[in-house]
Amino acid sequence: MCGSSRRLASLSIGALLAILSALVPAPIADAEGTQYEGVRPGGDSLPPGAIRAGQGRYITFPGFQMLDGGRSRVFVQTAVRMEPTVRRIEGGFELFLEGARIPLRTNRLPLETEHFETPLSRVTEKQEKKGAAIRLQMRKDIGAISPRVVEGKDGYFFILVELPPLAP
Repeated sequence: MCGSSRRLASLSIGALLAILSALVPAPIADAEGTQYEGVRPGGDSLPPGAIRAGQGRYITFPGFQMLDGGRSRVFVQTAVRMEPTVRRIEGGFELFLEGARIPLRTNRLPLETEHFETPLSRVTEKQEKKGAAIRLQMRKDIGAISPRVVEGKDGYFFILVELPPLAP
């Protein structure tokens, strides 16, 4: 291989490694070297911000996960136990949490999921006068959803919505 071919091959391998490393989430270390792997059900990480468990009816972190077998999950971490009211809306579902607040603006950004193999296309959270609305926009009809509430680490709670695999 001549010098320019080696440089090109080296550059191509380097570019490939950069792309692959971007696809695999790496833990983030803070100044003390503590690693943060993100909030997720069953995980050890606390949510960002100053709201701690038990402080009130706050949504502390919304999220999305792909699961085994093509299933997926929407989750909402809360500072206290909250039971959602579920209703059908055009193109999906709404989970309403009466009296809930969404203190961090970043937690109101949509979760775009259309690039995943899931019947879900988008999750939005909206602060309303009487509480918070979490809207699940579906790309395919899945029938009904059955959210469940589970206790998480350090007194936080998670509202979990399990979704079936995307049907062809």
